[in-house]
Amino acid sequence: MNSRLFEFGDQKWVPEWYHDGLHDYLLFFYRTFSYHKLWREDLEHFIESEKNEFVLECCAGLGECLPMVLEDSSVLQRNHKRVLFSDLFPHKRAVEKFKDSNFYSYCSFSVDATEVPKSLETSKVFINSFHHLNPKVAKKVLLDSIESNNRVLVLEYVSNSIVAYLTMVCGASLTFVTLPFVVQRKNLFFSAFFTYIVPLFPIMLLWDGLVSCFRHYSLKEIKKLLGAENANLDFTMNQKRSLFLPSGVSAILIKPKKEVQQKAA
Repeated sequence: MNSRLFEFGDQKWVPEWYHDGLHDYLLFFYRTFSYHKLWREDLEHFIESEKNEFVLECCAGLGECLPMVLEDSSVLQRNHKRVLFSDLFPHKRAVEKFKDSNFYSYCSFSVDATEVPKSLETSKVFINSFHHLNPKVAKKVLLDSIESNNRVLVLEYVSNSIVAYLTMVCGASLTFVTLPFVVQRKNLFFSAFFTYIVPLFPIMLLWDGLVSCFRHYSLKEIKKLLGAENANLDFTMNQKRSLFLPSGVSAILIKPKKEVQQKAA
């Protein structure tokens, strides 16, 4: 079922004002409710345990979420690590933004998560993006990483639960009150028209939120997806909740058992 539904935010034909508005609201929810901080411990441990010089964030969008999760660059500095952002459709604005950073950089070329170049092969992190992959693609991404003896960290704030669906309804409803303070000025006319006159914008946001929850991969579903490969893997899952996000966020780490054995040795 994961592959049969779509999200407006993934479609090229959807107007730019919606893509911008979706992005604006994702950042608004992060900054207002701070649920991204619930991932910090898992992400820091992931970076500290990395054997390579950098980790790769796939499907990174504008690359704004991961630095917010870490809050500062101290864990990268202490461990002499870097984060490389990549996306199938790289954003020129993001490439420019991180070009002078000591700890972050953004690939200027398209990177398909299923066909990562050898020069970029390392452990991968997906932040609110793994659920966008259909089962066939998701399985290939995981198997490719496993075959190269690298880990995958999947961070999600959506889940296939009643509480998560209700959270998405509340989030979409907030647009009626917060819109003038959240969306970029250049998009305010269209966003306002399609909110207060024709409520298309909140309906699209709601649809994308509900579909994201429905498409979420639980640990059980990931194991089922990988099938016989489970015998060669080690799984760790953490779930944390807050007052503002009762449905919680999840962090699923998948790593080859041979890596675990090597470290134990």
